[in-house]
Amino acid sequence: MSDIAIYAGDSLAVDYTVTLDGVAVDISAATLTWEAKYSYSDLVPVIQKTTGTGIDHTNPTAGLAKLRLLPADTSALATDSPVTLVWSLRLFAGDDVYTVATGLLVVEPVA
Repeated sequence: MSDIAIYAGDSLAVDYTVTLDGVAVDISAATLTWEAKYSYSDLVPVIQKTTGTGIDHTNPTAGLAKLRLLPADTSALATDSPVTLVWSLRLFAGDDVYTVATGLLVVEPVA
């Protein structure tokens, strides 16, 4: 589990190394999806990024990818007090699906 902190309306880039059982995975032919929700049971994410739309494969054969959060992703979330979301990064490769990282996203208001 890994936590991310951001101020509402800021940009943020997060680098990931996609691994399974401690070994980097070639993600060249795979899709990554990153979702943040208010709770684990929510069906609709507050923020969603996928390969090509907010997630770039920076060195796919080494399993390297970069998530980019834009100001519009968080600007309306924490207007008066901090907001905590749960997030997950999932790998879709053919019929296989793997959750490769999870954590909390804390969005802080800006004075």
